[in-house]
Amino acid sequence: AFWLCTLHADKRLRLWNTDDGRCVAISPSSLFAHCIKEGEKLVALCAITGFPGHVMLFGDKGTVFVIDAYKMQLNQHLSIDSEGFASCEYFANSSTVAFMDACGTLFLLHDGQHSANNRHKIDEFEPEGDPQ
Repeated sequence: AFWLCTLHADKRLRLWNTDDGRCVAISPSSLFAHCIKEGEKLVALCAITGFPGHVMLFGDKGTVFVIDAYKMQLNQHLSIDSEGFASCEYFANSSTVAFMDACGTLFLLHDGQHSANNRHKIDEFEPEGDPQ
């Protein structure tokens, strides 16, 4: 079976079974309540490639949530200075979640920890070797 995770206006996540269309889990209404900044809107939800059952949820004021959608459990939340998110991926060999914002900044979340030195502009990276 495949699963679909959706975010609704009531600030709840719902997990759907795509085989029969049933809603199999709903997050508690309090899941994000203590973490959301005043007036913040939850604006983007994306699956974390390589990390089954986990999603990232982004607020429009820089709040980021890592959620276990199967358990409807908040695993991590952090606040960063960024707007608009493009994609995210999990690297199991280093327990790192990488996500990129719309301005080309790459953020690294290693073992649930984020620090200022784990933030890189894409134009800071130098290509390795001579492309031919």
